[in-house]
Amino acid sequence: MAKVTKTVCAGHSPMRWSRIGALCSSPGAARRPNSLRSDKGASAAASGCGARLALRRKEAKARAEAKAKAKAKAKEKEKEKEKEKEKEKEKEKEKEKEKEKEKEKAKEKAKASLA
Repeated sequence: MAKVTKTVCAGHSPMRWSRIGALCSSPGAARRPNSLRSDKGASAAASGCGARLALRRKEAKARAEAKAKAKAKAKEKEKEKEKEKEKEKEKEKEKEKEKEKEKEKAKEKAKASLA
């Protein structure tokens, strides 16, 4: 039997037609030109579809607007809470003043009863 060399055998594709890289399982690696899963070969990345790009931008704008509205509502709620706290503090101060007036009246009554 003759010695078999490691050259292209009959029925096999030449080396230049096969891909060199290993079979990759990650989505990012599948986009590489040497990936066996890649259907793009060594060409540059395809540009995005105009309609899809417009839709993506529209959705991004809508998300940004919704986020801005949510922030504005949160600020309004904070301001309302602060106002409520201030009102509660004012009520507490008024109650303290009333208690002081009652104490003064009690002292005056006590003085009047002694005299």
